[in-house]
Amino acid sequence: MPSSEQIVRATIERVGAVATLPSVAIRIMKIADDPSATEDILHDALLTDPALASRVLQVALQSSSSSSSSSSSSSSSSSS
Repeated sequence: MPSSEQIVRATIERVGAVATLPSVAIRIMKIADDPSATEDILHDALLTDPALASRVLQVALQSSSSSSSSSSSSSSSSSS
């Protein structure tokens, strides 16, 4: 399962596909680059833009399902 940081970074890379306020995108990128930032801080930033929050959830779900299907296929191939 990808870490929160991996999900955030993957999401930021795809932010260009979302119509959002530049200030929100910039704020989220700064949060992602801040090692002391918490999930609560990211959550608060996402609350200001529902469209972006929706896209982040979509990306996180895609990343989660991609990693679980790749880990299950690698575990089944290693047991062969």
